[in-house]
Amino acid sequence: MASYQSTRDQDLNRKTEEKLRELPEFISTYITRNAMNLAATTRYGYISNYSVFFGYLNEYVDEFKDKKISDITLEEFGNLDYKVIDKFITWYSKDRSKSAINRMFSSMSAVYRFFIRQHKLTSDPFMATERPKIDEVKVVSLKKDEEVKLLEGISSGDGLSERQKKYHERLATRDMAIIMLILDTGIKVSELVDLDVDDVDLNDNTIVVPFASNDIRTIKISQEMSDLLNVYIADRSEKLDPLGVETALFLSRKGSRITPRSVQRLVKKYGKLILPDYKHISPGSLRATFACDLLDENDGDISVVSKALGHGHLSTTAVYADVASTRKK
Repeated sequence: MASYQSTRDQDLNRKTEEKLRELPEFISTYITRNAMNLAATTRYGYISNYSVFFGYLNEYVDEFKDKKISDITLEEFGNLDYKVIDKFITWYSKDRSKSAINRMFSSMSAVYRFFIRQHKLTSDPFMATERPKIDEVKVVSLKKDEEVKLLEGISSGDGLSERQKKYHERLATRDMAIIMLILDTGIKVSELVDLDVDDVDLNDNTIVVPFASNDIRTIKISQEMSDLLNVYIADRSEKLDPLGVETALFLSRKGSRITPRSVQRLVKKYGKLILPDYKHISPGSLRATFACDLLDENDGDISVVSKALGHGHLSTTAVYADVASTRKK
């Protein structure tokens, strides 16, 4: 059975191809030659931004109003001046986040840079328009007593609404296993939802997750985590998959593979209920907690944490070193 991620990527690749047919030919050239190595979600995000941009030209810029979008040439694209771009950004910025606006800048400038390197364009008009400054994102990390409090709260279900309590008895073991697995291993949500029952080895206390370039990596889990998964898998067969037809490890209450959005919602729900002092607890918060705990255990050695998190560069892991230092103080 196809994993959530592979199914999602196939769908995004199909949508990308559909959108590309409506865009100028030089955009297809850029995507084919310079963006096929990007993740499917990133590539689709770029394509969606191009559709918005050329749709704007087609609707609001006189010289493009009677022109089919797919017929717009690279020369016409290169002749756009900063005034057109400035008006576009002003239009695009209404009701959109700073992050979305910056992603538009990045995706458009990527095309200009590509053709500048090809000596087919001479400048990038987006460079003349000021980008919004992104507010610094605060990384949330839980203390040990807060981790315990969170897990105990999930187990008890205290404070849940009457509607939530209807599902709690059936889903509490699953929810506990999901949250504890992130705290225990630092696994990404995308990796977690792709796990199948066969990826878990309770005899060896390991799980197997996909890694870069179609490779896999084996992650060690604690004995406590292994014991909980053993209980959950038995619970899962009885309450969520009585017919034994699903391969996914973590299932929704309807018995299908759980989605990343559902994981985010359940983490947020328990965080808000049990740790109200925090504005928002996310799977990223739990991953950061794992990273900080591991840094504390290894005297701040970020190479150990980088390997555990599956990072390709130590610089990616460095953000957790600052958080761990602040937490220790």
